[in-house]
Amino acid sequence: MNIASSLDAFFRISERGSDIRTELRSGLVTFLSLVYVLGVTPVILYDPSYGYPQEAFFTSVCLSCVLSCMLMGLYARFPVALAPSMATATFVSGTVVTVMGFTYPQAMMVVFVSGVLFFILSVTGFRERLLNSIPGHFRYAITVGIGLFVALIGLRSSGLIALSSSGVTLGDMHSPAVVLGLFSIAVTFIFYLRGMWSATFIGIVSTAVLSLIVGETSVPENILSYPDTSLIFCVFRDFTFFGMDMMMTFIIAVLSLLVVDMFDTAGTLLALGGRAGLMDDDGNVIGGTAALSCDSISTMMGATMGASNTTTFMESATGIEAGGRTGLVAVTVSALFILALFAIPLFSDLISSSCTVGALMLVGAMMVLSVKDIDWDDNVIAVSSFMTMVMMPLTMSITNGMAFGFMSYVIGMAVTGRAKEIKGMTWVITGMFLTYYLMSYFLLPSA
Repeated sequence: MNIASSLDAFFRISERGSDIRTELRSGLVTFLSLVYVLGVTPVILYDPSYGYPQEAFFTSVCLSCVLSCMLMGLYARFPVALAPSMATATFVSGTVVTVMGFTYPQAMMVVFVSGVLFFILSVTGFRERLLNSIPGHFRYAITVGIGLFVALIGLRSSGLIALSSSGVTLGDMHSPAVVLGLFSIAVTFIFYLRGMWSATFIGIVSTAVLSLIVGETSVPENILSYPDTSLIFCVFRDFTFFGMDMMMTFIIAVLSLLVVDMFDTAGTLLALGGRAGLMDDDGNVIGGTAALSCDSISTMMGATMGASNTTTFMESATGIEAGGRTGLVAVTVSALFILALFAIPLFSDLISSSCTVGALMLVGAMMVLSVKDIDWDDNVIAVSSFMTMVMMPLTMSITNGMAFGFMSYVIGMAVTGRAKEIKGMTWVITGMFLTYYLMSYFLLPSA
């Protein structure tokens, strides 16, 4: 059996209606859509007071991507990529360290313990039961909400929309970055409408080239980078025990991270699994248990590397829309991040948010199509679906969108005399969301 046949058999490429070439190029598209994290997440995490060089944070984030994507590809064989979350990176640096007063290694222990709990919930099957118990209309609403969220991320990061005193408005249309973003969207949609698989790839690369030509970006003087491993294992090597007076704060921080990671991943996997056609006849994600386990292990690995919670990224949808259906996509992303480990300035400087906005807008458009599958004639379903779809992008949180959706669903069913129709797990999920908000907004110290 040759290499191609072995890859096809291991990843079930033909079985899922794909081929090796499609999987490899989908991995490249996913990588190009995701590589911006190397220029953002390390900056969020870094603070000179921690006592670690800034280069170490770049290395930690990149290594977390390498290990987690490889695990997802080889074990779960799921076509998604993982990276340290920017949202939890902000929580770790801005709240766990700055507000709560933990050292950086202690903050990494918060992340590590949340990953351990996440893993226990995954291997015991609770996470999958939770995932599979989400009512059908929520699955569609989550997909739509994530689609709007993805589009909003692209528009905001590229400067095409901005915050103003009156709310959200158009960005500075004279800005080169905004013009490049418009170019990215135009090129991506034109090639997509022409039926070309490479639409997202062409949009990203052509915008990067144009950005170089007009001088918005430049090739860095030092292309090569040498990994700084001083953060690796700091969670164990540099950890010091804190006083008992901080134990309750530690527990609340762990549980807060656990809830966010758990529901963000659940929502993302549901949406991406649906787009990839990896759902069984009952509407459950095929390979969901393995994917959830990989996500939880990745959180532990991220902490071990010295980064924040490593989780499934919504940008994986770009590769799925390009035809990716198997774990070979994730393995390809991992291999490209290995290359990036030695050329971080090149990737983080050249692939800007303006380059990827077209891909994210196209993904958003495709995911919003699920709105047609929601039963809008049922008022309770309509209201709870609407809350889910709207709150995700407006609060920049999958967890918040799901929380408001579930709570409005339970309230709606109760006030219309249909409380008996609510499944037991739906009550459990709603209770978890209420507990999360109690911990996050009433028990955690605020800045």
